[in-house]
Amino acid sequence: RLAVGSAPAVGTYVLPAVLRRFTALHPGVRVQVRTGHSEDILQLVLSGEVDVGLVRELRHPDLESQLFYHDELVLVLPPEHPLAEDGRVRVEQLGGEPLILFDRFSSYRELTQALVRQAGIVPRETLEVDNIEATKRMVMVGLGVAILPVRAVVDEVLTGRLAAASLVGAPVVSRQVVAIRRRSHDPSPALAAFLALLDEIAPTGHIGDVRATDLTGG
Repeated sequence: RLAVGSAPAVGTYVLPAVLRRFTALHPGVRVQVRTGHSEDILQLVLSGEVDVGLVRELRHPDLESQLFYHDELVLVLPPEHPLAEDGRVRVEQLGGEPLILFDRFSSYRELTQALVRQAGIVPRETLEVDNIEATKRMVMVGLGVAILPVRAVVDEVLTGRLAAASLVGAPVVSRQVVAIRRRSHDPSPALAAFLALLDEIAPTGHIGDVRATDLTGG
């Protein structure tokens, strides 16, 4: 048995490909997945309710962590939007756009708001939704623009349902996703195998690794 806790975006857009590889290599392991905000997953790991958590970088003295991947964000727009023409948008141009934010408890929201504040931008208006899939739909129908994880929008950008653009004059927005486990417990054989797979995946990018520039062209 292997119990995995995962932040929602990791569980939706990254974990399925990892579990496909893991279950092919270890068909005898029964996998259970629980999702929640990173802080909630941290508590599940500490209590022993899950063996490993895949979360944004969090520190706790009773936990060990290893890097899983860098989670880069990208600006997404409706394909017909004038700013979508060349894949590059000056950060100050966001001041004239409706901005779609999601999940007030998410670190993605914190990253977006920090970017806006640092650039001195006041969005024309904001729309709040509670998940990434809903945010993408809102952008598709022209209700605004959003800053989302690259891995969450690959399919829509490649099929023309969304456009992606890099922000000129702003730092690359990214965060680390890590695997956390209890420091005081030796990993079970199933957990050791899972961590070894993550360690193998991390430097090779074999999780459909993609950067913002792969979608925006620069």
